[in-house]
Amino acid sequence: MNIDCRSEIFNAVYFETKIILNKKIAPSVFEIKIYAPDFFSNLFCLKAGQFINFYVGDKAMLLPRPISICEINRESFEIRVVYRVAGLGTEIMSKLKNNDKLFVMGPLGNGFCYLKNKRVWIVGGGIGTPPLLQLAKEINNSCVTEIFLGFRGGTDNPPILTDDFKKICGNVFVATEDGSVGTKGYVSDVFADRKKPDHVYACGPMPMLSAVTEWAKSNGVSVSVSVEERMACGYGACVGCAVRIKDGNTFAYKKVCRDGPVFNGEHIFF
Repeated sequence: MNIDCRSEIFNAVYFETKIILNKKIAPSVFEIKIYAPDFFSNLFCLKAGQFINFYVGDKAMLLPRPISICEINRESFEIRVVYRVAGLGTEIMSKLKNNDKLFVMGPLGNGFCYLKNKRVWIVGGGIGTPPLLQLAKEINNSCVTEIFLGFRGGTDNPPILTDDFKKICGNVFVATEDGSVGTKGYVSDVFADRKKPDHVYACGPMPMLSAVTEWAKSNGVSVSVSVEERMACGYGACVGCAVRIKDGNTFAYKKVCRDGPVFNGEHIFF
């Protein structure tokens, strides 16, 4: 069944898809690959930083689970997402099998703007690293790229996707808070003595985004951040994911799902 609900409100499609792969890659972290040819219509411009609403099909879980796109395979019409089990909805998702069907809506949100002929840093933290993988694929051949990934470390929160990033870019630096992998400390601790970039892309927890943005501002570097916020609807109707954005001498509330999730870091009140 293919139900098309495109509208003037948002440019997205709702349809039933098939799971190609669903496997555990770290404690409480899973990856799903779905076959989603409807997302590859000429009406859409799939970009890193956008997300998909997953409807798990349980009567007790009417609201979708928004999960960022990790990888896009335009040849096989496949999309990969990586998610952490954080509640009942994602727990149900983690138990889905190959060839199971579920409904999805997307692509949603505004993704990253791709730069060319620039020196860029890609900075990810924890479960905020997956949305940056497709970004790295898109810009690595046109920009001088360095990638910085930060994790808590240990058996419960080990680094994820580092091998995937290393296949794309030779300049990948990892930090863990406990020092179990890479540099001990926060991901921003790895910035020291590196040549400044022209632009920073970042996704991760708010404290990390705040620290990265402050570093960028103090060094005269522009920064794009993908904000992680809880969403109910995922397309701007419920206003449950609003963040404060600078608007001249005052501020305005913007919806992460509709106006973001990617924003100019300097405009956010952290």
